[in-house]
Amino acid sequence: MKIAFVGNQDNNAYRLCRWIREKGVSADLYMMRKQHARSLPENIHRELKESGYPPWIHTYDNTRYFWFLKHDRVVTHIEENYDIVVTSGGNGLLVARKLRHIPIIHLSLGSEVTELPFLLFSLRAKWRERLASILLREGLSKADRIITGFRPTIKSLMRTKYHHRVRMWGYPEDVVSNDSLVDRTLQKELNAKYSKYDKVFMWLSRINYLDTSSSAYKGPERFIAALKKIVFMNQYNVRVVIGTHGSDVQEFKTLIADEGLEGYVDYVPHLPYWKLLTYLSTANAVIFDEIDKEKGELSGIAREALSVGAVTVKAIDRDLIQNGFGRGCPVIDAHDVQTCYDAMAKMLNCDTEEFQRLRKVNVKWAHEYLHYKNNIPKFLEILQESIYCHSTR
Repeated sequence: MKIAFVGNQDNNAYRLCRWIREKGVSADLYMMRKQHARSLPENIHRELKESGYPPWIHTYDNTRYFWFLKHDRVVTHIEENYDIVVTSGGNGLLVARKLRHIPIIHLSLGSEVTELPFLLFSLRAKWRERLASILLREGLSKADRIITGFRPTIKSLMRTKYHHRVRMWGYPEDVVSNDSLVDRTLQKELNAKYSKYDKVFMWLSRINYLDTSSSAYKGPERFIAALKKIVFMNQYNVRVVIGTHGSDVQEFKTLIADEGLEGYVDYVPHLPYWKLLTYLSTANAVIFDEIDKEKGELSGIAREALSVGAVTVKAIDRDLIQNGFGRGCPVIDAHDVQTCYDAMAKMLNCDTEEFQRLRKVNVKWAHEYLHYKNNIPKFLEILQESIYCHSTR
């Protein structure tokens, strides 16, 4: 089996391709030449910035005007030399629409399925958004299978009548490598800085909260409302670390100031992968993400936090997680202000011995259910099934 990955949003394809090649399966990555920084492989493995990319990473030219409208030599090359294509993100779907004779698996990463295809019918959408909506719908229609572990994606696919193509699969982490990427010097500095606090609460996810109907909504204002009760009613000795990336950062800073919480917060910029893992591994940190009952999946931040043993709090759908990963996910559920507050209070009343026990439980679960060596075989089975079914057409 020869696999071509097309698109690399948030480095999901890069990591999958790398892990699959490790198993001896032929796989190459076709990465868009113009990428967001967080979608560059050197954000994961810093040495690539100096050494350059390995020969199995190719760049797909998306810098030409309307590059996505024309059939090109890269598409021809892929169809002639590979058995299956795995697309990811919006750019992947834009290429998928040009493929004709090869099975396509789409790895759904969010808005390219949950929101953008529906802008065609929005009165407020701009012409570029309407065009993107048409093209993404066409690309999505080509997918033989759509892989997801995200409830809003499944609901969106019900609307587009593609829900029968869904395959549940939990995106894994490299638990061993993630631990090795932690910068021990910085980790020591963070542990020293925050050791004087009972706990340090971290919100390092995107700050998206003004549009509650968006699939990108995270619920950080609920985190702040719970924090206010902790600080002013209970008077715990806490510190908060908040990442300044997302669509509503300035409004969120204003909210924090208005609530009188600014003196409790350390702001950090969007962190490169190694630095993010280091922050997550801080000894007395509790990681918060997605305080919203619609977001019950194991998000990227949650997976990364569990992989380094961090105690993690977010809304969780345990049936969804069991289908994608396995039983016993140790994430603490919080889906509104009260349950977020309850989780904060519980962790603050947790003694050092019990807190360390929770961290060990997280690491054990991550090694058993989250590590890629345990998840990749199922992914390859989905691909092999798709190749066979496509060949019977």
